[in-house]
Amino acid sequence: IARLGVRNQLLTRRDGGSHQWLTMDTYIDYFMQDPELQRDFSNLYNDLYWQPLPWMEVSLETQFPIAGTGSGFTEVATGMTFMPSDNWELSLNYRFLDNHPTLVDSNRFDIRAYTRINEKWGLDIYQQFELDDNTLELQQYTVHRDFDSWITSLGLLHRDNRTRSEYSVLLSFTLKEFPSINVPLTIDQKEQ
Repeated sequence: IARLGVRNQLLTRRDGGSHQWLTMDTYIDYFMQDPELQRDFSNLYNDLYWQPLPWMEVSLETQFPIAGTGSGFTEVATGMTFMPSDNWELSLNYRFLDNHPTLVDSNRFDIRAYTRINEKWGLDIYQQFELDDNTLELQQYTVHRDFDSWITSLGLLHRDNRTRSEYSVLLSFTLKEFPSINVPLTIDQKEQ
């Protein structure tokens, strides 16, 4: 696979350093041997990321078929993440998928809200809604506990698969930073 494209970046000075204010990538893949769909070229991709402020980011990712080539499907994914305060983060996302050869068409909206209760505890809520058939597909409620070098999370999840509902309990452990390890650089050898 050979990727051909252009990257554009607008930088600004912020807090004594450079900050990527706007980034746009436009590219297409040329397949010497396509493992999936026997194509010569992929769709035309366009990824746009805009972060005008440290606490707000907007993204737009698209892919469209090119006449006579590509996969023939369209995808548009857009999102916005912002932090109204130091203890709150809100993320809104929308995804549209049409005519994909293997995935089901989708017109989906999701929202995630995270709040830090104090230095050790946090609460995360995630909901995913399919607009085509007005189904709340996924609900997840998670409590996070910070133990300095790692975080543990306990969550409850409900998934509506349209034919049946699934309920899950999630337990995860995330290592924030590796502990300090010293490896000896020399080895003592006895002379014989």
